[in-house]
Amino acid sequence: MSASADLVRQFWRAMSANDWTAAASLMAPDAFTLWPQTGEVIPSARFAEVQAAFLGDGDWQFEEMALVDGGNEVVTDMRVTNLPLGILARVITFHTIANGQLVSQREFWPDATEIPAFRQGMLVIDPDHARL
Repeated sequence: MSASADLVRQFWRAMSANDWTAAASLMAPDAFTLWPQTGEVIPSARFAEVQAAFLGDGDWQFEEMALVDGGNEVVTDMRVTNLPLGILARVITFHTIANGQLVSQREFWPDATEIPAFRQGMLVIDPDHARL
């Protein structure tokens, strides 16, 4: 694994510890996180504040499902849970690293969807395998 992948894993460990300040400390001063689905851009200076504003502080867990190490570009697929709030989600994040710091992140939070009618009954449904 590259130093970039190690940095990204360090970021997710801080997130899983619900230590938003530690996660933000891994970001360059001019870094940002982009949530394309809502158009929000979170500058690194506000990252910890935004994370702390979510309900369920202290109960967020992030489990790595996959990591693709492309050197200065790392992609993660994380399983996100907050059991007291009943949240089970996935986040796909594209991390860009420069000079040993996160410089940008693009996060996609896909919603679970219903199986289309034309495919119902055609395939095996296995949430354990899919780890939804």
